[in-house]
Amino acid sequence: KKLGELQGDSRPTEIISSMMAGMAAEKREDWDQATEKMGRALELTKALFGERHSFIPYFEGPIAGYMEKAGRDEEAEAYLRKLVASERDIYPDSPWVAFRLDELAMFLTRHERYDEAEECYREALRIRRVALSEDSMYVGFTLNSLGELAQKQGDLEKAEQFFRDAIDVYETATEDHPD
Repeated sequence: KKLGELQGDSRPTEIISSMMAGMAAEKREDWDQATEKMGRALELTKALFGERHSFIPYFEGPIAGYMEKAGRDEEAEAYLRKLVASERDIYPDSPWVAFRLDELAMFLTRHERYDEAEECYREALRIRRVALSEDSMYVGFTLNSLGELAQKQGDLEKAEQFFRDAIDVYETATEDHPD
């Protein structure tokens, strides 16, 4: 939408108010309230700008974290999986899909579901190698995450190799951004 089209529309103010209320609830560690307020900001943003607007991911990411912190793990996981699927629908095999896969992998790692986490990281790595380049710093980040995961599982040899590969990438990394 153009700025002129928004004059007299109260939704931008409501979006900001809901987002700020969500952030305040986060500071108080009131995760249910944070989820509700950020969810409201997301809902209003979608209504105003559409389902595929670039603002959408900025609201969606924290919501899953709030759910998890509130102990709503099943709901948080379902939400993260939905985000991966919707990113794939909008941007197939893009760095944004890899980013969402990272979020899901971190969740799965925190819940000691290492095999599933590794699948997500490996898919993120594949996407980044194709969409960005072999020497992208994001490839290095993913290799490092795979190393940390192998280390948690006690496979130190595998972890060391991932860490060495990550260092090799960092030494030649290009500056890039997934947009």
